[in-house]
Formats: sequence, C-alpha cells, structure tokens
Amino acid sequence: YDGEQKNRGIEWNTFGNIAKNLRLLGGIAYTDGELVRSNTVANNGNTPLGVPKWTMNAGVEWDTPWNPDLSLSLRAVYTSSQYANNANTVELPSWVRYDIGARYKTVINKIPVTYRLSVENLFDKHYWSGATDKGLVTLGTPRTIKLSATMQL
Repeated sequence: YDGEQKNRGIEWNTFGNIAKNLRLLGGIAYTDGELVRSNTVANNGNTPLGVPKWTMNAGVEWDTPWNPDLSLSLRAVYTSSQYANNANTVELPSWVRYDIGARYKTVINKIPVTYRLSVENLFDKHYWSGATDKGLVTLGTPRTIKLSATMQL
C-alpha cells in the first residue's frame, strides 16, 4: 500500500533422526526487506514494517526409554526485531518463546489412539509478535495449553 516492497533472503530447514529415539527439527531464515518506489519518498530504502531480519526455530522430540509409547518435545522460536511502521521510527523488540509437549500412543478396544499435550509460551512471556499495514501490532499468545486425541478408525 506504500509503493513496492522487495524481500530477498535465504531459508534453511533441517529435520531427521539424530539418534534412534531422538528427532530434530529446525530452521533459520534471513530476510532483507526494502521499500522501493514508496509513495512516501523518505521511506525508500527503509525496511518494510513487520519484516524481521531473522527468524529461527529449533525443536527436539525424544522417545522415552522407560515407555516407548511416550514422547516428549521441546521447541524454541525466535524472531528478531522488526519495525511497526514504514518510516522505521517504531521498532518492536526481538523475542524468544519456548514450548513443551508430550505424545502418548495406546490402543483402546483395538483402536489406535494418540493423546497429545502441549504448552505453548511455557514461561508466559509477553511480546509483540508482528505488525500489520493498518498500523496495528499483534500481541503474542499467552501461555496456551492444548490437549487432543486422535484415533485411527
């Protein structure tokens, strides 16, 4: 809405088993955003609002040795600072969020059932997760607990 925006960057993701009962999932992205041909000439060359330079995540999932049907997980999510306006005068700070989870597989009446429990934003950190072109910033979600069950019928 304020001219043209160019985003250039690189993203790298990885996943896989690093041991028999240990899996890793992670990624990192670098984004170089730039405003060009802006309707506000002073904003040319600025970083567009809501475009962090760095985003990273890393997660690990572990199958417990005392119960092969129980898996535990840990994840960290990072977003670098970003601007809340195209003039680059209001900056949202970087943030890190930690999540944990558990998965339990069982069989009930010959039906495979998987229970999942997760806690997102484990430490209930308050952070601004992003900005919109309407001049609004988004508050990150508070500590959130999720419980679910899936069945194979």
